[in-house]
Amino acid sequence: MQFLTLIALLPLALAVPAPQANTPCVCEPKVCLLIWPDSCYCANQNKLDCYNKCGGEYPTLQDCTVDPVIPSSGATSAVENSVPEPATAAAAPAS
Repeated sequence: MQFLTLIALLPLALAVPAPQANTPCVCEPKVCLLIWPDSCYCANQNKLDCYNKCGGEYPTLQDCTVDPVIPSSGATSAVENSVPEPATAAAAPAS
């Protein structure tokens, strides 16, 4: 009985899959918000998703490093220099 099962499955094991046409792999376009650094991370992830789906050459990823802005000690902002003078109360007319 096992011999007959083996003979019945043998053609399936030796079957050669039909050749498929070389269709190019297409990656779905994805929208990224234009807010730094989120847009950078999103664009890099889109490149990696496409690479994982289609293969090919490893993508060049953008550097998403954010440098902190440290104000210099001698600089003052325009807001600090434009503090308004306190308003003086006008004397109310005597009745």
